[in-house]
Amino acid sequence: PRRQAVLDAIRQTGVKAHTFEVGIFGPERDEILRQARCVINIPFYESARFEQVRVSHCLSLGVPVVSIRYPHTQPPSAYEPCVFWVGPNEVEDFFSGVFQTEAFDRLAQAKLAAFRQTNGQESFEQLLAFALFADAEKERERTSATWTPQLINLSPGTEYKLGWLNIDPDPQGLAD
Repeated sequence: PRRQAVLDAIRQTGVKAHTFEVGIFGPERDEILRQARCVINIPFYESARFEQVRVSHCLSLGVPVVSIRYPHTQPPSAYEPCVFWVGPNEVEDFFSGVFQTEAFDRLAQAKLAAFRQTNGQESFEQLLAFALFADAEKERERTSATWTPQLINLSPGTEYKLGWLNIDPDPQGLAD
């Protein structure tokens, strides 16, 4: 309902806003995107998480992006100059004013040029550093957390005991 309200506000300004009921991917999706004057990014989750993949894909195709910015939305700084940021209460003003002017096209070209100048290396380096750190932590846990049983259950049969080392000579038994 929250996302639909934004689309309704856009349509009330006389601007055509299209949505698709099913997922469209690959060349078919990209062709549709290239025909758009812009893509409106409305965060799906209440947390207002910035949809970086969606936005970067559109910008890489040369399609300007207008993104609704809720108080909790925190995009990477590289996206600040590349996207039209509109508050949830500013949608009608933006689409009835800025969007329907020639100035929008000039601003959109400047934002797309800013995106082409961005360098994702810093974000990638941060992601890689985090992944390497997380992997090292998991490896440390795997090597230092060798389980040593304190109790042994011989021939558990149908009586498997949690926390015990269960040993059963019967291959069909419940042995560890």
